[in-house]
Amino acid sequence: MNTQNTIKELKSKSKLLKPMVWIGKNGFNEEVFKEIELQLNKKELVKIKLVKSFMEGKNKKEVAEDIALKTGAQIIELVGFMLTIYKKS
Repeated sequence: MNTQNTIKELKSKSKLLKPMVWIGKNGFNEEVFKEIELQLNKKELVKIKLVKSFMEGKNKKEVAEDIALKTGAQIIELVGFMLTIYKKS
């Protein structure tokens, strides 16, 4: 899956997606985790909005890596407060 062409295709597809999950002031809790898992199982490619109230004082890259690790997904793109992850179902 990790081929450059596949990642380019996924990035291209992700541009058309709207965020499916928002992580706000309550953080990356069990409910958010379950919603991300549900969306990954349905769509494989999921766009997540990291709300500023959640991100205050946090490193975006570390947060993205934590989400990817806990969900078993791969980071496709992290731009601003928008994270796109992929997990083959």
